[in-house]
Amino acid sequence: SLRTFGEETVWARAKQERVEGLLSRLKGMKGEVRAREHLSTFCLDEARAARLEVLETGGKKFEILVGKKGPSWDTCFIREKGSDQVLLVDKNLLGLFDIWAGTPDQQAPNPRAWTDLEVIRQTPAQLQAVSYEKGGTQWSLRKRPGEDGKSMDQWVFSRGDESEDKDGESVKAFVSKLLPLAAEEILAPGDYQRFGLGPGEPYGRLTLHFQKDGIRILHVGSVPDGGKTGGVRDEKGRAYKVKASWLELVSSPRIPPEGEGVSRSGGPVRGRPSMPAGQDR
Repeated sequence: SLRTFGEETVWARAKQERVEGLLSRLKGMKGEVRAREHLSTFCLDEARAARLEVLETGGKKFEILVGKKGPSWDTCFIREKGSDQVLLVDKNLLGLFDIWAGTPDQQAPNPRAWTDLEVIRQTPAQLQAVSYEKGGTQWSLRKRPGEDGKSMDQWVFSRGDESEDKDGESVKAFVSKLLPLAAEEILAPGDYQRFGLGPGEPYGRLTLHFQKDGIRILHVGSVPDGGKTGGVRDEKGRAYKVKASWLELVSSPRIPPEGEGVSRSGGPVRGRPSMPAGQDR
C-alpha cells in the first residue's frame, strides 16, 4: 500500500487478508439504477465522493466513485467514473473501509488499518537463539543442545565475557516480551535520522535464529527525546516505529534467575514455597 506522510510517500506491506476480502466483496457486485444526474444528492459529486480504483494484472483500470450509504445496512450508492448514472449496489463499500458515517466526506478512511505492521511474526516457541550488539554492548541467548544434538529447554545467556545457565521458564518470561513484534506505525525515510537509523548512526543489530524460518535481522535505532516509540528496520529495508519499552528490553535484557520464571499454570513461582490459605505473605 502507498502511504503518505507529509510530503513523503512510502510503499508499505498491506494486510493480505484485508485486501483479498475487499476484492471478494467487489466480485459479483450487483446494483440497480436509482437516478441520473443529481449527483450531489447521493454524495457522488467529485468533491464529496470516495474514489476506488482497481488495477487488474493486464493493466485495465476499474474506477468507481462511492457515495452515501444506502437505505439498508449492506448497500450504498455508486457511479462509474465518467458516468452520471447513480447505482444502488448490494455492498456497503464504505463499511469495507471502516467509514461508518453516512457519507464519505464525513470520515476519511484510516490507511493504518490496511497496513501490515507485523515486524516479527514468529513466536517464542520457535526461537533457538538471539543476539544483540551495539558498540561495546553485546549479549546473546541460545538453547543448549542435548546429547542427541536436539535443543533442550535449557539456555545459556552471555553478556560480554560472562555466561550463565537459564531454565526454560525464566527465558520464557523474557522472550514473551520480545516476540512476536508488532509496530505502532511505519517509519518514513525523513524520520530515519531522528530515530537513529540514518546514515552514520550507530544503530544496534539484533539477530534471531528460528527453528524453521531461519535468521531474521533487525537494525535497532533509538528513541527520540521524550518519545514513546523508537525505530527499527528489517533485513528488507522496511522501517517501523515500535514501543520504546521494546528497545529498552533489547538494549538492557533482564532475564530472571534460574527457578524464578512464571509458571504456565499461573500458580506459585517455581522455587518459592506456597503459603497456607489465610496466612499473610
